[in-house]
Amino acid sequence: MENYHILERIGEGSFGKVYRGRRKYSGLIVALKFVTKQGKSARDLENLRQEINILRRLNHCNIIAMMDSFETEGEFCMVTEYAQGELFQVLEDEHSLPEEEIRKIAIQLIQALHVLHSNRIIHRDMKPQNILIGSKQQIKLCDFGFARAIAHDTSLLRSIKGTPLYMAPELVQEKPYNYTVDLWSLGVILYELATGRPPFYTDRIVSLIQMIVRDDVKYPSTMSADFQSFLKGLLNKDPAQRLKWPEILKHPFIQETPEQLETRLQLERQVRTLPRFFQENELHQPPADENEEKVKPSVERLRSCDEWKICDPETGRQLSKPEIPVENTTETEDLSNNREPSSPPEPAKPVHSVALENFLVVWDRVSREMDVKHVDAELMSSPLFANAVDLLSSIPTHEFSNDILSKIGSLLQLLYRSLVLQLKNSDQLTEFGSLMQSKDNIHRFLTHVVEINGALESDQEQMSDVIYKCVRCCMICTTIVNSIDSGTDLEQLDYREFCKSDVDVISLVLTCKDEVVAASHSKALKWLGSMIDRSQNLTTLLEVVYPSGVIQTLCKILHTSGVSRSPGGRISKSGRDLGLYSVFALAAFVQPDAKCWSPLQPFPVLSLVRDDNVPMESSNVRPLYKLRVKVHSEVGSQLLSSGVGELIALLGDEISERVRLKQSEADDEDIGEEDADQSTICCILKILMHSCRSSAPLSKKLTVTKIVFQKHRDTDIFTILLWGFSSGCLHQIEQYFATELLSVILRRGVLPKRQIWRCAQTLFPVLHAANDTALLSALSTFFAEIVESCNIDESALGNNDPDKLEPMDKELWNLLVYGALPSKCSDAVFRLFSNNSPEEDSKAQMLTSYNIRAQGLLDSGIVFLLRVASKAAPLRDGATRSDEMNMFMSVFQHDQAWEVFDEMMATGGGDLLSPWGLFCFLKLLRIVREMQCNEPQMEIAVNEHLLLHLVNLLELKHIEYLFQWPEIVGGGTNAVKALVHATVKVLGIPFAHSVSEELLVDTQEILYDAKCVQKLLGVLRFVFSTKELQLEASVLELPISFLSRLVTSSTHFGSQFVEADGMLVIKECGMLSGNCSPSLIIDTLLIVSQLHAVPRTITTAF
Repeated sequence: MENYHILERIGEGSFGKVYRGRRKYSGLIVALKFVTKQGKSARDLENLRQEINILRRLNHCNIIAMMDSFETEGEFCMVTEYAQGELFQVLEDEHSLPEEEIRKIAIQLIQALHVLHSNRIIHRDMKPQNILIGSKQQIKLCDFGFARAIAHDTSLLRSIKGTPLYMAPELVQEKPYNYTVDLWSLGVILYELATGRPPFYTDRIVSLIQMIVRDDVKYPSTMSADFQSFLKGLLNKDPAQRLKWPEILKHPFIQETPEQLETRLQLERQVRTLPRFFQENELHQPPADENEEKVKPSVERLRSCDEWKICDPETGRQLSKPEIPVENTTETEDLSNNREPSSPPEPAKPVHSVALENFLVVWDRVSREMDVKHVDAELMSSPLFANAVDLLSSIPTHEFSNDILSKIGSLLQLLYRSLVLQLKNSDQLTEFGSLMQSKDNIHRFLTHVVEINGALESDQEQMSDVIYKCVRCCMICTTIVNSIDSGTDLEQLDYREFCKSDVDVISLVLTCKDEVVAASHSKALKWLGSMIDRSQNLTTLLEVVYPSGVIQTLCKILHTSGVSRSPGGRISKSGRDLGLYSVFALAAFVQPDAKCWSPLQPFPVLSLVRDDNVPMESSNVRPLYKLRVKVHSEVGSQLLSSGVGELIALLGDEISERVRLKQSEADDEDIGEEDADQSTICCILKILMHSCRSSAPLSKKLTVTKIVFQKHRDTDIFTILLWGFSSGCLHQIEQYFATELLSVILRRGVLPKRQIWRCAQTLFPVLHAANDTALLSALSTFFAEIVESCNIDESALGNNDPDKLEPMDKELWNLLVYGALPSKCSDAVFRLFSNNSPEEDSKAQMLTSYNIRAQGLLDSGIVFLLRVASKAAPLRDGATRSDEMNMFMSVFQHDQAWEVFDEMMATGGGDLLSPWGLFCFLKLLRIVREMQCNEPQMEIAVNEHLLLHLVNLLELKHIEYLFQWPEIVGGGTNAVKALVHATVKVLGIPFAHSVSEELLVDTQEILYDAKCVQKLLGVLRFVFSTKELQLEASVLELPISFLSRLVTSSTHFGSQFVEADGMLVIKECGMLSGNCSPSLIIDTLLIVSQLHAVPRTITTAF
């Protein structure tokens, strides 16, 4: 208590009193909960200590944090985070909450319960009074664990004391129960939040219990179907039928949109980390002078009691009772009755020795009866050999002599040889039961050995060899399963459980720091990489990996691998290998090479040039997007803690080695370009790019992290990257990821202008010379970011004078500061637009993370031109265009530019133009046309090369495909509205500006032949027939305005309007109703009035 001031008492419960306090010498406000020892048995006290130790390890934003704990002779004290608000008080004030607010609370409570149940902790006292509200409106679950520890052996009525409003039927009936009692309580709380009272309520406790057990829950009609379904799943009186983990996490009611998920994750990251006043692995200990009776450790007792029988939140399966060791007794023979004394009898062998003897007998038979020199793929199917493998996990580890380890190693070697043959013939494998059995047996053996390895006294080298061979066998078993085609009994395999068992063992091996186990870390990392590379269902595997802690382990291993670096920066071979394997695994997580995923869906604009369009499949986009956000955020968060420095150091090592090889083999052609996406440099850049994209703090840390590089201290990543560019040793795909990484950091606004200028100087000549589509795209993004947001000024040059710069630097300066577009830059951008070859499609797949793409490679070139135009746009002398704008417009005075655009649109952008890129292209086209609408040559070029393509954008199949394209990656309702408006604006420019009569007639002829009126009417009909698009009538205004211009400009368009049942469309869309805007009504009336000149009658439509 010497570290805390008591401020006031804030509560009192059945287990003690709660005070608000302050940590001495700080302003930290805490809650102190005191529990008396009076009346507690030694078992109760030991139980409570064990619970405190469990709760110390919990660290989650939706669980009140345990910050400290101690005990005196008379009482325990738990120091927790202080949260001022209570959900109970909110209910008292508001009576009920909107469903959207309830959903937010439900999501957070589900997160908290998932953590508790994953740690085998049952709350048992869920109620609004135990749900607090912390900073930034975060829900905090409190008062868990202590009730069970103290009242473990008391009766039900004694333990609940008050009214059981929130208790499950099995609890109030004193029946066996499991963690689902917490889920029932959650359902009651959510019901009360919605209706203002619990589902069962009466002042009489006996009646209340009868209602909970017998009565059905009545749901209000105002409750949504998803919410009602969720509550029915929680408030099922049969615990076996209640919602369980992990199904509850997939329920529609608690599914979040990507935006909601990101908002919640950002909030969790913003909430500051609370201090813990104990060491990471420090246990709560009783006072040194306390003399309590020794009791069986409470964890063992709790694991054997009914309460914990089915507490695995991932499977929901009942946990088996722990085996109780049988103590061996030896009866003493009676040596009296004149019997001659004999030699003392041999002591009875302990029971566990039988297992070893069985193994030795079976191994002896394997050695004698089987041809171990000529192993075949059927070896594992042999009952004798399978029995030997099965016995491995039963051998007591304290009997691991050198001879025993040698026999085990020989057995594992035979198993490995047989597995290799099975892998070669995996296409012929139809039965894999023996394979899975062997894998499970090796898993158990390896787990047992690793867990107790520190206590073994056997030969360390032999033990290390056995562990290595186990990992090797496990790895090849996994590879075989992932290589088997469907059609075998593999379809019966629970792939999630299969992955989880592998990941658990890998994690166990990697987290063990003992040298004997650490020797197999590299192999375990290869095993992990093989799983990712060959997985049949990568989505399932990644869903298993994300919560397993493997990513954190990889980052720690990466950090640890750099410990072997000398003061000069050199690293040992073993440390380097360990670091590289960690890099490959992390790169596979952030950007998996998913052969099992379906090919990329083509961008919507490609539907205009392909006749073989397949239906849009968007069902997998959202879960993959969520998974990508989770994994990238986790990698970013863990790298922020450890590993980023070693990543930079490894990057420097690899680039340095690449430069050395390039200098020593100057005459040799660069090799490995086709495999460059798997190079170490590329993997490091992928990790940094994706993790920085998801973590702003990591981006900032990356800019300030310094390493020792080539005996120079304080070297940053930018120096290393720019050296790689200038030396010419980076492959094109490596340059792409390096440039994308620089762009991500630029967006964060953490780079000083001097550093930005250095980067731009290095990459400017790369842009001039580049021909690769991906690299040109990344470079366009990089320079677009600088032009738009970096505000380069003379401070970027240091002491240099802008007027005295070298010619190339002067061009760069004018581009970044004034928007003056040099010809070499525009040439590079149009080279990007011209690269629409089929092989670019496979490159797009290679550059895509999690099979999701929201942007195309061509987008960045268009955005670059837009931002340059914006920089150069300011007028001089009130109305005169700037010299920079004239330079920009000169690009479009050549037919070559329009021919490139023509080819780009004719090929649908080669599937490299996203909906967002197409919208930007239309915006760019509108700017260029409006700037030079009075120049006939420009309009002629537009009519000749682009007008027909623009009309075709209104094709119904394109609009429908764009509508089906997932909104999360740039499609959906907003995309349709934006595209229609942008297209109509560009098409309407000649009618809104004074162009020559000849050009106007030419434009009208093209629009007439392209059936622009019919296409517009088709779009309008689709808009109004689609519920999601019907929400805003404003989407009609621009299309109708353009239609009115067309119809009033020529009777030919009027005829087309009538032939396409335009009046029926006007009626269906209600364009003359009082709900429409005046401008929409006026344009509609203009069309109607103009149609009197058309021979066909219009009255039939009304």
